[in-house]
Amino acid sequence: MNIAAKVDALFGLFGYARVRFSQDVDTIFSVLGEFGAVKCGESGMPTAFTNYFFRVRGRKVKLTVEDYEDTILTGPKAIVQELSQKVSERVRTRCSVARCFVERDAS
Repeated sequence: MNIAAKVDALFGLFGYARVRFSQDVDTIFSVLGEFGAVKCGESGMPTAFTNYFFRVRGRKVKLTVEDYEDTILTGPKAIVQELSQKVSERVRTRCSVARCFVERDAS
């Protein structure tokens, strides 16, 4: 079992979850905005990563944006799962719409 899987298992014991995204950060920010997330602060190293802290439904959620890597959403399991499903739906919808435009332009 690798370290990331161990960390995820430990988070799960306390009702927290961590989800990795390779999607566009703007999509994640827009989904957080739809959920009524309030930005509480940010920290990190400008050359390596940035942590954004939000309040969603009164609970603390952290979004870590790593340079040249993944984006990690950490927080209460129910909220993180709901946000990740919404981000996945948004990406799937955007891809299908883009595919429709490409197919229409090709014909």
